[in-house]
Amino acid sequence: MNTYPDEYLNFWADRYVERGMHLYGITLAVFLAHLHEIEAALDGEHGPLPLLMSQRAVSARELSMELASDELPRRNGMPFEPLHHHAHPRNARADFNFTRSKPHDRA
Repeated sequence: MNTYPDEYLNFWADRYVERGMHLYGITLAVFLAHLHEIEAALDGEHGPLPLLMSQRAVSARELSMELASDELPRRNGMPFEPLHHHAHPRNARADFNFTRSKPHDRA
């Protein structure tokens, strides 16, 4: 394990946090060991970074949803899903209309 001066460590640790290296799964120790390669990759000198597995899954899901939306009807250019449901059927016994109530016979 390397030791670094405080100023050096403060500067690059702040840079690590600003760039969100933890989102890529890069630890601070790895970042400090390979500063220039990682910085160059993030700056686009070596082209864009490849997608992570979770990003690929989301990308594939969005593409399939986009293709499925081509078959949907559109309103004002936006696809929408038609609703295939009916209002909840009313139960006649649950209709609390007191004008229809009958008095009880007390015999």
